[in-house]
Amino acid sequence: ASGTVAGGDRVLLGTWSSATWNDTPTTPATEQTVTPINFVTGQTTPETALLSNALVGMRGEYAFTAATPVFSSYNSSVVGSVMSSSKLTVDFLGTGNFVDVSLDILFPATNPVGANLENPQLQQAAILPTYKMRGSVGTQGAYIVGNVTVSSIACDNGTTNCGKGAVAGGFFGPTAGRAGLSFVGQSSAHGTFGGAASFALAAPVAAPATIEGVGYTMFLVHKNTYELSNANGFYGNPSFKGELVTSLITDNGPGISTLLSPLSNSVNTRGSIGLNGESDFIGWGYWSLAKKIETADSPVDTTNLDNVHYLIGKPTSEYIMPNAGTARYDLVSGSAPTLRDAAGNVSTGAINSSSHLLTNFNTGAVTANINTTTAGGAALSINGTATISGGLFAAQGEGNPVRLSGFFTGNKATRAGVVYNAQTASGQLQGAAIFGRTSSSGLVFRCGCE
Repeated sequence: ASGTVAGGDRVLLGTWSSATWNDTPTTPATEQTVTPINFVTGQTTPETALLSNALVGMRGEYAFTAATPVFSSYNSSVVGSVMSSSKLTVDFLGTGNFVDVSLDILFPATNPVGANLENPQLQQAAILPTYKMRGSVGTQGAYIVGNVTVSSIACDNGTTNCGKGAVAGGFFGPTAGRAGLSFVGQSSAHGTFGGAASFALAAPVAAPATIEGVGYTMFLVHKNTYELSNANGFYGNPSFKGELVTSLITDNGPGISTLLSPLSNSVNTRGSIGLNGESDFIGWGYWSLAKKIETADSPVDTTNLDNVHYLIGKPTSEYIMPNAGTARYDLVSGSAPTLRDAAGNVSTGAINSSSHLLTNFNTGAVTANINTTTAGGAALSINGTATISGGLFAAQGEGNPVRLSGFFTGNKATRAGVVYNAQTASGQLQGAAIFGRTSSSGLVFRCGCE
């Protein structure tokens, strides 16, 4: 426990060895036994405080304070811990805050299921695994909920597999001075593992600094065209405020550049794995209104854009890309897809958690399975296959009903992202999404650095 009842910021963490879940709204009532179950509870922050001028537009860094043990479904006697390096970074945006989750989980010396102890380079990583749970998740009022990736050195190398993870929790205290999360992750070495952790605002919140990035790749789709997203995307230097991209400028030669940026009245949403200063950062974003400025033209040409979905990050170097084997990447998060019907009306739907990428590095192909739900509640799915080139992949060309552009990022292509533009019977479907590698088979890397 942390905080006090009198101070209005009491946070309690706990683990039950087993619990019964009763879903009473169903007929007949369903009952499920869960072993073990981890929870966080406390005095949640009033929504009015989260919308106050003291927080909106600010960034808070939350430091680790306490945690429950981390239990593994494969072996109840093998108990892990949440490392003190774990933290939360929160951008308070008023309407929809974003929480960058960074949880580091350590299990003690053991011989986990699936460990490859024949490879000396991986022995230490397999015996003393540290799992990294990463992701940028949204909020609903004071509540935090979303998916994260799970990775480790052994999983990066394809020796074992890391699945997805999820977190649920909230902000606590009258001014969001504390936060807590329960979490669950998966790996082939330790099965399903989970726990709960609490955090405290380490310092007064500060406005996120504007950071100039260098050498990023950015793919975009907008309106009912695909002109902005060719096979190589835009390569340039973005400006970030927090994790929001505020502009991207490309250098196309002496005196020639393209500037992309949202308008001042644009709706801006985003999601990511990691923070933009990290080498394996990958993010998506959405601008409801934007502009493109071409300095190559005289006079300078300005084009207004709407409903722009983008993907941004630094692709995995070809040197450490797999050149053999197969892998599956499951959805972490994505923009709310937009659907433009024949009359030009635009509606916003949702991307479903079943969306995934199937990659065959032997043939150099990525098959994207994007499953969405329209604003009217109808299921709308698209499937397309792209060709890998280095750390990028694309499916382009006139007449192609499903166009894709994306890239792999992270150590040994552990993450991936895609923007998609598909002509469906319901209209033009567009969006952006990011994925984490959850399983693989027979991965061989160009570097020979397994």
